[in-house]
Amino acid sequence: MSSIFSRWRGGLGLGVVVALLLPVAAQAQPFPARLIRDLAPGSTNPRLMTPLGSNVVFVADGDQGEEIWVSDGRPDPVATQKIYGFLSGQGQVVEMTAWNDAVFFVVDEGFNGVRLFTSDGTSPGTRPFLPQGSFFPHQVRRLTASGPFLYFVGADVFGNVTLWKTDGRPEGTLPVDGIPFQHEPSALADLGGTLLFVAGRLDSFGEVWRSDGTPGGTSAIASIHPAGALASGIGGFTVVDGQAYFAADDGIHGRELWRTDGMPFGTLLLPEIEPGR
Repeated sequence: MSSIFSRWRGGLGLGVVVALLLPVAAQAQPFPARLIRDLAPGSTNPRLMTPLGSNVVFVADGDQGEEIWVSDGRPDPVATQKIYGFLSGQGQVVEMTAWNDAVFFVVDEGFNGVRLFTSDGTSPGTRPFLPQGSFFPHQVRRLTASGPFLYFVGADVFGNVTLWKTDGRPEGTLPVDGIPFQHEPSALADLGGTLLFVAGRLDSFGEVWRSDGTPGGTSAIASIHPAGALASGIGGFTVVDGQAYFAADDGIHGRELWRTDGMPFGTLLLPEIEPGR
């Protein structure tokens, strides 16, 4: 013990030694799990939990249909409240994401189609984001925040599927360039403020795309498989340190690991894990 004290002198060293000598039971213990609130008798199946500031917004099953709830995590009944509800068969929340101090969520309204809703975590602030109308997109899906925009895939009144963006205002919700895709955009991901996605359309050769939210900044950056997006089979991107990694089949090397920095010359096949497979 004296050798330890000879190496660690002063208040900080002594504190370290004392901490080492404390029994394990006296040191910090994990916070015990506990029930915050029993929303209703039986199972309510809370899901799609999405952070909003210091709160969490989520979906749960109610007596009449799906409900939107908000909680700050305290075990006080008033700290977890229902803020919106849908009648059974008239609203199913299929995805939710946080963006710009609000949550945006996609609701399948059955015969009324699929619409985009938004919430600021309060009942008055939970509402359809876009009015029903021929100009606004239908069948909204794949919400992805990137740079100053929230992007999503949607169809116009003619059924043409393309990439859309919003700046948080209904009037600021527009197609990125309005050109329909034959293979609709999928695997949307943010790469340092630039949107990456997989798509295919007749005016461009290639299935890995990027967009900055402008027509001129939206283009294919790489062609992986000559037969296009379905053949390359890109299921998603994982972003690490400014690089997006993905698995793809180029028709020659089999399904292997690729990476891109969002530029044509920065998209390349990494060394094969199993050559020829």
